[in-house]
Amino acid sequence: KRFKKHDKDFNKENLAKRTRLVLEELGPTFIKFGQILSTRPDIIAPEFITEFSKLQDEVEGISFEKIKKVLNEELTENYKKTFEYVNEDCQAAASIAQIHKAKLKSGQNVILKIQRPGIKQKITVDLEILKNLASILKNRNVIPSYIDPVEIISQFEEEIKKEIDFKREISNI
Repeated sequence: KRFKKHDKDFNKENLAKRTRLVLEELGPTFIKFGQILSTRPDIIAPEFITEFSKLQDEVEGISFEKIKKVLNEELTENYKKTFEYVNEDCQAAASIAQIHKAKLKSGQNVILKIQRPGIKQKITVDLEILKNLASILKNRNVIPSYIDPVEIISQFEEEIKKEIDFKREISNI
């Protein structure tokens, strides 16, 4: 009887919402994965598309104290030697980076796209977790055979690594 009562409370919308909340809790890599899945009605059910689409909304920025640390590490000196001004309020924030307006000492206005501290290491660890989960799903045949979770994660890994490679982004610009 205990299980029947639990089954009565179960519905796909509730599961989709709980799954979205778990992705948010797990952090940037999983949020990005959910964002990509939200565009794939060929892979996941409509209830999940609806919920995962909510992951597209702007995320909260990190403190300027952490941003200053990143700037100083990247510039190998105090950022104030390069910038006359950096707006402490981020203009936009995402799971991997955030944007700040700034002015160089030369007077040129610029936009800074700054990665969240430790994001590359976090993504590397998270990708290993996803690869292991995908392998388990594939080996246990718990999803339809036309979906290859290992290949999905492999493609996701390729895309997220491109996204965190700001040097590549600069060369594309």
